Amino acid sequence: VTGVLLNEMVFAGAGAGLDEGDDLFILNNAVYVAGTEFVAGNMNDYLLIKYDTLLNQLWKKNYNGTADTDDRAFGVSATSTDVYVTGSSAGAGTGNDVALVRYNASTGTQNWAKRYKSAGAFNDEAYSVVTDAAGNIYTGGVTGSASSISDFITLNYNTAGAKLLTLKYNGTGSSEDIGSQVILDNSGYLYTTGSSTGTGTANFDFSTVKYCTPLPEAIITAAGPTTFCIGDSVALNANTGAGLTYQWKKGAADVVGATGATYYAKTSGAYKVVVYNANGCNKTSNTINVTGITCKENATEVLQLNMDIVPNPFTSNTEIIIGNLEEDAIIVIYDITGKMVLNESIQAGTSSFVVGETLAPGTYTVLISTATKVLNSQLVKVN
Repeated sequence: VTGVLLNEMVFAGAGAGLDEGDDLFILNNAVYVAGTEFVAGNMNDYLLIKYDTLLNQLWKKNYNGTADTDDRAFGVSATSTDVYVTGSSAGAGTGNDVALVRYNASTGTQNWAKRYKSAGAFNDEAYSVVTDAAGNIYTGGVTGSASSISDFITLNYNTAGAKLLTLKYNGTGSSEDIGSQVILDNSGYLYTTGSSTGTGTANFDFSTVKYCTPLPEAIITAAGPTTFCIGDSVALNANTGAGLTYQWKKGAADVVGATGATYYAKTSGAYKVVVYNANGCNKTSNTINVTGITCKENATEVLQLNMDIVPNPFTSNTEIIIGNLEEDAIIVIYDITGKMVLNESIQAGTSSFVVGETLAPGTYTVLISTATKVLNSQLVKVN
Protein backbone atom coordinates (compact mmCIF):
# COMPACT_ATOMS: atom_id res chain seq x y z
CA VAL A 1 0.00 0.00 0.00
CA THR A 2 1.35 3.43 -0.90
CA GLY A 3 2.84 5.28 2.04
CA VAL A 4 3.14 2.29 4.37
CA LEU A 5 6.51 1.99 6.10
CA LEU A 6 8.13 -1.23 4.90
CA ASN A 7 11.54 -1.22 6.53
CA GLU A 8 13.56 0.93 8.86
CA MET A 9 17.25 0.76 9.75
CA VAL A 10 18.75 3.09 12.32
CA PHE A 11 22.49 3.31 12.71
CA ALA A 12 23.90 4.63 15.98
CA GLY A 13 27.66 4.80 16.38
CA ALA A 14 29.47 3.77 19.52
CA GLY A 15 30.22 7.36 20.52
CA ALA A 16 27.85 9.94 21.97
CA GLY A 17 28.29 12.37 19.11
CA LEU A 18 26.36 13.14 15.96
CA ASP A 19 25.91 10.44 13.28
CA GLU A 20 24.25 11.53 10.07
CA GLY A 21 23.53 10.24 6.60
CA ASP A 22 24.01 12.75 3.77
CA ASP A 23 23.65 10.85 0.49
CA LEU A 24 22.56 7.50 -0.87
CA PHE A 25 22.89 5.58 -4.13
CA ILE A 26 20.94 2.54 -5.26
CA LEU A 27 22.28 0.11 -7.85
CA ASN A 28 20.64 -3.23 -8.62
CA ASN A 29 19.92 -4.78 -5.19
CA ALA A 30 22.37 -2.66 -3.22
CA VAL A 31 21.70 0.50 -1.23
CA TYR A 32 24.76 2.60 -0.35
CA VAL A 33 24.46 5.28 2.32
CA ALA A 34 27.23 7.77 3.05
CA GLY A 35 27.61 10.26 5.85
CA THR A 36 29.47 10.93 9.06
CA GLU A 37 30.04 8.85 12.19
CA PHE A 38 31.26 10.33 15.45
CA VAL A 39 34.30 8.35 16.61
CA ALA A 40 35.81 8.97 20.01
CA GLY A 41 39.40 10.12 19.74
CA ASN A 42 39.27 11.43 16.18
CA MET A 43 36.06 13.44 16.17
CA ASN A 44 34.32 12.32 12.92
CA ASP A 45 35.00 9.80 10.14
CA TYR A 46 33.47 9.12 6.76
CA LEU A 47 30.78 6.47 7.10
CA LEU A 48 29.72 4.16 4.25
CA ILE A 49 27.15 1.42 4.76
CA LYS A 50 25.94 -1.10 2.19
CA TYR A 51 22.45 -2.51 2.67
CA ASP A 52 20.35 -4.88 0.62
CA THR A 53 16.91 -3.65 -0.45
CA LEU A 54 15.42 -4.95 2.81
CA LEU A 55 17.91 -2.71 4.63
CA ASN A 56 19.93 -5.60 6.02
CA GLN A 57 23.44 -4.30 6.59
CA LEU A 58 25.99 -6.09 4.38
CA TRP A 59 29.07 -4.15 5.41
CA LYS A 60 30.18 -0.88 7.02
CA LYS A 61 33.35 1.10 6.35
CA ASN A 62 34.97 4.22 7.79
CA TYR A 63 37.63 6.57 6.48
CA ASN A 64 39.83 8.50 8.87
CA GLY A 65 41.84 11.25 7.17
CA THR A 66 45.46 12.26 7.54
CA ALA A 67 44.86 14.69 10.41
CA ASP A 68 42.93 12.10 12.47
CA THR A 69 40.16 14.58 13.17
CA ASP A 70 37.07 15.92 11.37
CA ASP A 71 36.14 13.92 8.21
CA ARG A 72 32.65 14.18 6.71
CA ALA A 73 31.31 12.29 3.69
CA PHE A 74 28.70 14.14 1.61
CA GLY A 75 28.38 12.15 -1.64
CA VAL A 76 28.33 8.55 -2.85
CA SER A 77 28.12 6.84 -6.24
CA ALA A 78 28.61 3.26 -7.36
CA THR A 79 29.21 0.98 -10.33
CA SER A 80 28.86 -2.78 -10.48
CA THR A 81 32.41 -3.14 -9.13
CA ASP A 82 33.22 0.00 -7.16
CA VAL A 83 31.81 2.50 -4.68
CA TYR A 84 33.08 6.08 -4.47
CA VAL A 85 32.64 8.37 -1.47
CA THR A 86 33.59 12.04 -1.40
CA GLY A 87 33.51 14.83 1.12
CA SER A 88 35.60 17.01 3.39
CA SER A 89 38.59 15.66 5.29
CA ALA A 90 40.80 17.66 7.65
CA GLY A 91 44.36 17.76 6.43
CA ALA A 92 47.55 18.08 8.39
CA GLY A 93 48.11 21.84 8.32
CA THR A 94 46.10 22.32 5.12
CA GLY A 95 42.58 23.08 6.32
CA ASN A 96 39.95 20.75 4.91
CA ASP A 97 40.86 18.68 1.83
CA VAL A 98 38.70 16.97 -0.74
CA ALA A 99 39.03 13.24 -0.09
CA LEU A 100 37.72 10.75 -2.67
CA VAL A 101 37.74 7.12 -1.54
CA ARG A 102 37.25 4.05 -3.74
CA TYR A 103 35.89 0.81 -2.26
CA ASN A 104 35.27 -2.67 -3.65
CA ALA A 105 31.51 -2.95 -4.07
CA SER A 106 31.39 -6.61 -3.03
CA THR A 107 33.67 -6.63 -0.01
CA GLY A 108 33.96 -2.99 1.04
CA THR A 109 37.75 -3.18 0.85
CA GLN A 110 39.28 0.25 0.37
CA ASN A 111 41.18 0.36 -2.94
CA TRP A 112 42.58 3.88 -2.67
CA ALA A 113 41.99 7.35 -1.27
CA LYS A 114 42.91 10.48 -3.21
CA ARG A 115 43.18 13.86 -1.56
CA TYR A 116 43.15 17.32 -3.13
CA LYS A 117 44.28 20.50 -1.41
CA SER A 118 44.55 23.97 -2.87
CA ALA A 119 47.61 26.14 -2.41
CA GLY A 120 47.64 27.43 1.13
CA ALA A 121 45.63 26.34 4.15
CA PHE A 122 42.22 26.94 2.54
CA ASN A 123 39.20 24.69 2.95
CA ASP A 124 38.42 22.36 0.03
CA GLU A 125 35.28 20.22 0.12
CA ALA A 126 33.35 18.01 -2.30
CA TYR A 127 29.62 17.41 -2.08
CA SER A 128 28.80 15.01 -4.91
CA VAL A 129 30.39 12.33 -7.09
CA VAL A 130 29.39 10.66 -10.38
CA THR A 131 30.93 8.16 -12.82
CA ASP A 132 30.77 7.91 -16.61
CA ALA A 133 30.39 4.88 -18.91
CA ALA A 134 34.18 4.43 -19.11
CA GLY A 135 34.52 4.32 -15.32
CA ASN A 136 35.97 7.81 -14.91
CA ILE A 137 35.04 9.58 -11.69
CA TYR A 138 34.01 13.23 -11.25
CA THR A 139 33.67 14.87 -7.84
CA GLY A 140 32.76 18.50 -7.27
CA GLY A 141 32.40 21.14 -4.62
CA VAL A 142 34.35 24.17 -3.45
CA THR A 143 38.03 25.11 -3.29
CA GLY A 144 39.64 27.97 -1.38
CA SER A 145 41.32 30.78 -3.28
CA ALA A 146 43.65 33.57 -2.18
CA SER A 147 42.37 35.87 -4.94
CA SER A 148 38.62 35.12 -4.96
CA ILE A 149 37.76 33.56 -1.56
CA SER A 150 36.47 30.33 -3.15
CA ASP A 151 35.64 28.76 -6.52
CA PHE A 152 33.65 25.84 -7.88
CA ILE A 153 35.92 22.84 -8.32
CA THR A 154 35.47 19.58 -10.22
CA LEU A 155 38.11 16.85 -10.10
CA ASN A 156 38.27 14.02 -12.65
CA TYR A 157 40.05 10.73 -11.84
CA ASN A 158 40.36 7.42 -13.65
CA THR A 159 39.76 4.09 -11.92
CA ALA A 160 43.46 3.80 -11.07
CA GLY A 161 43.21 7.02 -9.07
CA ALA A 162 45.18 9.19 -11.49
CA LYS A 163 43.84 12.74 -11.62
CA LEU A 164 42.98 13.68 -15.22
CA LEU A 165 41.39 17.12 -14.87
CA THR A 166 41.09 19.96 -12.37
CA LEU A 167 38.28 22.30 -13.41
CA LYS A 168 37.64 25.57 -11.57
CA TYR A 169 34.97 28.22 -12.03
CA ASN A 170 35.33 31.75 -10.68
CA GLY A 171 32.04 33.63 -11.00
CA THR A 172 31.47 37.06 -12.46
CA GLY A 173 31.96 38.74 -9.09
CA SER A 174 35.34 37.07 -8.59
CA SER A 175 34.42 36.36 -4.99
CA GLU A 176 32.81 33.49 -3.11
CA ASP A 177 31.55 30.62 -5.33
CA ILE A 178 30.39 27.29 -3.90
CA GLY A 179 29.70 24.32 -6.17
CA SER A 180 27.17 21.89 -4.74
CA GLN A 181 26.34 19.26 -7.39
CA VAL A 182 27.91 17.56 -10.43
CA ILE A 183 26.10 15.46 -13.00
CA LEU A 184 26.75 13.92 -16.44
CA ASP A 185 24.24 13.88 -19.29
CA ASN A 186 23.70 10.98 -21.69
CA SER A 187 26.28 12.41 -24.11
CA GLY A 188 28.97 12.66 -21.45
CA TYR A 189 28.93 16.42 -20.91
CA LEU A 190 29.61 17.49 -17.33
CA TYR A 191 27.48 20.02 -15.45
CA THR A 192 28.07 21.62 -12.07
CA THR A 193 25.82 24.00 -10.19
CA GLY A 194 25.89 26.03 -7.02
CA SER A 195 25.88 29.55 -5.62
CA SER A 196 28.11 32.25 -7.04
CA THR A 197 28.73 35.89 -6.19
CA GLY A 198 27.60 38.07 -9.08
CA THR A 199 28.68 41.46 -10.32
CA GLY A 200 26.86 44.28 -8.54
CA THR A 201 24.68 41.90 -6.52
CA ALA A 202 24.66 41.83 -2.75
CA ASN A 203 23.87 38.12 -2.53
CA PHE A 204 24.68 34.88 -4.28
CA ASP A 205 23.45 34.08 -7.77
CA PHE A 206 22.36 30.70 -9.12
CA SER A 207 25.18 29.48 -11.41
CA THR A 208 25.39 26.39 -13.62
CA VAL A 209 28.47 25.49 -15.68
CA LYS A 210 28.82 22.98 -18.52
CA TYR A 211 32.15 21.34 -19.41
CA CYS A 212 33.24 19.32 -22.41
CA THR A 213 34.10 15.88 -21.06
CA PRO A 214 35.59 13.40 -21.31
CA LEU A 215 38.67 14.55 -23.19
CA PRO A 216 39.98 12.13 -25.81
CA GLU A 217 43.40 10.52 -25.71
CA ALA A 218 45.97 12.32 -27.86
CA ILE A 219 49.21 10.44 -28.46
CA ILE A 220 51.41 10.35 -31.55
CA THR A 221 54.28 8.02 -32.44
CA ALA A 222 56.74 7.97 -35.32
CA ALA A 223 56.72 4.91 -37.61
CA GLY A 224 60.40 5.37 -38.49
CA PRO A 225 63.44 7.58 -37.93
CA THR A 226 62.60 11.22 -37.37
CA THR A 227 65.87 12.26 -39.01
CA PHE A 228 65.84 11.45 -42.72
CA CYS A 229 67.12 12.60 -46.07
CA ILE A 230 65.39 15.59 -47.62
CA GLY A 231 62.87 14.21 -50.07
CA ASP A 232 61.94 11.32 -47.78
CA SER A 233 59.33 11.41 -45.00
CA VAL A 234 58.30 9.79 -41.74
CA ALA A 235 54.79 8.63 -40.88
CA LEU A 236 53.40 10.12 -37.67
CA ASN A 237 50.52 8.07 -36.26
CA ALA A 238 47.87 9.28 -33.83
CA ASN A 239 45.76 7.06 -31.61
CA THR A 240 42.52 5.95 -33.22
CA GLY A 241 39.02 5.35 -31.91
CA ALA A 242 35.35 5.63 -32.77
CA GLY A 243 34.25 9.18 -33.53
CA LEU A 244 37.72 10.74 -33.38
CA THR A 245 38.80 13.45 -35.83
CA TYR A 246 42.15 15.15 -36.22
CA GLN A 247 43.94 18.38 -37.07
CA TRP A 248 47.71 18.19 -37.45
CA LYS A 249 49.90 21.14 -36.55
CA LYS A 250 53.44 22.16 -37.44
CA GLY A 251 54.50 24.42 -34.63
CA ALA A 252 51.47 26.56 -33.78
CA ALA A 253 50.01 26.53 -37.31
CA ASP A 254 47.45 24.09 -38.69
CA VAL A 255 48.68 21.91 -41.55
CA VAL A 256 46.09 22.52 -44.26
CA GLY A 257 44.25 19.35 -45.23
CA ALA A 258 46.01 17.19 -42.61
CA THR A 259 42.98 15.73 -40.89
CA GLY A 260 43.65 11.99 -40.82
CA ALA A 261 45.04 9.72 -38.12
CA THR A 262 48.37 9.49 -40.02
CA TYR A 263 50.46 12.38 -41.32
CA TYR A 264 53.61 12.04 -43.43
CA ALA A 265 56.05 14.71 -42.29
CA LYS A 266 58.39 15.70 -45.12
CA THR A 267 60.03 18.84 -43.75
CA SER A 268 61.81 19.76 -40.54
CA GLY A 269 59.60 20.99 -37.71
CA ALA A 270 57.76 20.25 -34.48
CA TYR A 271 54.60 18.24 -35.19
CA LYS A 272 51.59 17.50 -33.01
CA VAL A 273 47.91 16.75 -33.50
CA VAL A 274 44.69 17.98 -31.91
CA VAL A 275 42.27 15.07 -31.41
CA TYR A 276 38.52 15.71 -31.23
CA ASN A 277 35.88 13.27 -30.01
CA ALA A 278 32.21 13.05 -30.95
CA ASN A 279 31.32 15.65 -28.29
CA GLY A 280 33.71 18.16 -29.83
CA CYS A 281 36.04 17.91 -26.84
CA ASN A 282 39.68 18.12 -27.85
CA LYS A 283 43.13 17.42 -26.54
CA THR A 284 46.56 18.23 -27.99
CA SER A 285 49.12 15.46 -28.31
CA ASN A 286 52.77 15.27 -27.47
CA THR A 287 55.21 16.89 -29.94
CA ILE A 288 57.61 15.02 -32.24
CA ASN A 289 60.52 16.92 -33.75
CA VAL A 290 61.37 15.96 -37.33
CA THR A 291 64.66 16.81 -39.07
CA GLY A 292 65.38 16.61 -42.78
CA ILE A 293 69.06 16.51 -43.74
CA THR A 294 70.93 16.72 -47.01
CA CYS A 295 71.97 13.26 -48.22
CA LYS A 296 74.04 12.89 -51.41
CA GLU A 297 72.60 10.11 -53.54
CA ASN A 298 75.78 9.75 -55.57
CA ALA A 299 78.26 9.20 -52.76
CA THR A 300 81.02 8.08 -55.14
CA GLU A 301 81.44 11.56 -56.53
CA VAL A 302 81.88 13.18 -53.13
CA LEU A 303 83.41 10.99 -50.46
CA GLN A 304 83.50 7.59 -52.15
CA LEU A 305 81.48 6.41 -49.13
CA ASN A 306 79.09 3.51 -49.69
CA MET A 307 77.20 0.90 -47.74
CA ASP A 308 75.90 -2.57 -48.51
CA ILE A 309 74.15 -5.10 -46.28
CA VAL A 310 74.78 -8.83 -46.89
CA PRO A 311 72.71 -10.93 -46.48
CA ASN A 312 69.51 -8.90 -46.45
CA PRO A 313 66.98 -10.19 -45.40
CA PHE A 314 68.75 -12.31 -42.77
CA THR A 315 67.84 -14.73 -39.99
CA SER A 316 70.63 -14.55 -37.40
CA ASN A 317 73.07 -11.75 -38.16
CA THR A 318 74.17 -9.72 -41.14
CA GLU A 319 77.21 -7.71 -42.20
CA ILE A 320 77.09 -4.03 -42.98
CA ILE A 321 79.87 -3.51 -45.52
CA ILE A 322 81.24 0.04 -45.54
CA GLY A 323 83.36 1.34 -48.38
CA ASN A 324 85.84 4.20 -48.16
CA LEU A 325 85.07 5.43 -44.66
CA GLU A 326 87.63 8.21 -44.40
CA GLU A 327 86.46 9.78 -41.14
CA ASP A 328 84.97 8.62 -37.86
CA ALA A 329 81.26 7.89 -38.02
CA ILE A 330 78.23 6.83 -36.01
CA ILE A 331 76.03 3.90 -37.00
CA VAL A 332 72.43 4.07 -35.75
CA ILE A 333 69.61 1.54 -36.21
CA TYR A 334 65.90 2.35 -35.69
CA ASP A 335 63.02 -0.09 -35.54
CA ILE A 336 59.77 0.48 -37.43
CA THR A 337 58.30 2.56 -34.57
CA GLY A 338 61.24 4.98 -34.65
CA LYS A 339 62.83 3.59 -31.50
CA MET A 340 66.64 3.62 -31.54
CA VAL A 341 67.90 0.06 -30.96
CA LEU A 342 71.62 0.58 -31.70
CA ASN A 343 73.98 3.56 -31.54
CA GLU A 344 77.69 2.82 -32.03
CA SER A 345 80.73 4.87 -32.93
CA ILE A 346 83.01 3.46 -35.65
CA GLN A 347 86.46 4.60 -36.58
CA ALA A 348 87.66 5.82 -39.94
CA GLY A 349 88.79 2.89 -42.07
CA THR A 350 86.21 0.46 -40.68
CA SER A 351 85.10 -1.78 -43.55
CA SER A 352 82.36 -3.89 -41.94
CA PHE A 353 80.08 -4.07 -38.95
CA VAL A 354 78.13 -7.17 -37.86
CA VAL A 355 74.64 -6.73 -36.39
CA GLY A 356 71.51 -8.77 -35.85
CA GLU A 357 72.00 -11.14 -32.94
CA THR A 358 70.09 -8.91 -30.51
CA LEU A 359 67.47 -7.69 -32.99
CA ALA A 360 63.94 -9.07 -33.01
CA PRO A 361 62.46 -10.05 -36.40
CA GLY A 362 61.28 -6.94 -38.21
CA THR A 363 62.19 -4.09 -40.52
CA TYR A 364 64.89 -1.60 -39.51
CA THR A 365 66.50 1.57 -40.85
CA VAL A 366 70.30 1.92 -40.75
CA LEU A 367 71.98 5.35 -40.74
CA ILE A 368 75.73 5.87 -41.08
CA SER A 369 76.67 9.49 -40.46
CA THR A 370 79.96 11.35 -40.51
CA ALA A 371 80.62 15.04 -40.04
CA THR A 372 79.80 15.65 -43.71
CA LYS A 373 77.79 12.69 -44.94
CA VAL A 374 74.78 10.54 -44.11
CA LEU A 375 73.88 7.23 -45.72
CA ASN A 376 70.73 5.28 -45.00
CA SER A 377 69.47 1.83 -45.91
CA GLN A 378 66.94 -0.74 -44.79
CA LEU A 379 67.54 -4.17 -43.31
CA VAL A 380 65.06 -6.94 -42.59
CA LYS A 381 65.38 -9.76 -40.06
CA VAL A 382 63.11 -12.76 -40.52
CA ASN A 383 62.37 -15.78 -38.34
